[in-house]
Amino acid sequence: MKSFYAEAFRSRLKPQTLADIAGWDAAVHGFCRPICCGDLPKGLSGSAKITEHFFISTGLQPKEWSPHLENIPSLHPFMQTLPRGVPHPVGCTLFHSDQPSKEGYLHTLLHFLPPRPSEALSGSLTEYSLGEPLGEMSWESIKATAPKRDRSSEYLIFVCAHGLRDARCGYCGPVLVDLFQQAVETMKQGERVHVHACSHVGGHVYAANVLVFSRFGGVFYGLFTPADIEPLLESFCHDTGAIPASLHSRIRGILWPTGGVK
Repeated sequence: MKSFYAEAFRSRLKPQTLADIAGWDAAVHGFCRPICCGDLPKGLSGSAKITEHFFISTGLQPKEWSPHLENIPSLHPFMQTLPRGVPHPVGCTLFHSDQPSKEGYLHTLLHFLPPRPSEALSGSLTEYSLGEPLGEMSWESIKATAPKRDRSSEYLIFVCAHGLRDARCGYCGPVLVDLFQQAVETMKQGERVHVHACSHVGGHVYAANVLVFSRFGGVFYGLFTPADIEPLLESFCHDTGAIPASLHSRIRGILWPTGGVK
């Protein structure tokens, strides 16, 4: 049964994805490992939090990311300029993108500001276009001077594919990104649903880890499988913020005040 499941999606993968996961054992690192095939662990729910988050683009392929992103020298100085726990903690993650923004910029910074029920029902997704890599720029300088556009009407999906940090992410991540992108194209959702591989987000044991951000808020899924892709994308078609009931048990963390389980 496990072997059949592995081959069921493997035949749909692009050659590059197959090359990216070559050398890793699906039974150990993939969707066939015991934690994925049996009952979901009790510790999954509540194992992560959704907070204000920054995503920084890089053209460097995920398989080249060093374990702690030491080969992205501009990342750590920038992270030091982010607010620290005031009024809430923030996250900062690398994501892969080799496509320029609509404005033609090769480097972008995405900022997710979650909804706060006491102030507003909707969150925001803002893209800042950078003419060059981060370098010496701070968050305050980017916010004040960089061209920006609102992407709050879109759904942004980030899949941990940080293989040099953990082999489970290195196997599951590229597979999900590939299958997600194929499904988005098939369902003609490419204008408002965007999928990216991202760096470590915590909780390797729950790989594959998938984060979803939109104006409704953010959801952090763990042990996500290829079978979960279609229900998630179908829920976006309704654009109501409802979360499919079949995915509720895979939620590690959620900040989604206006949505619910469908």
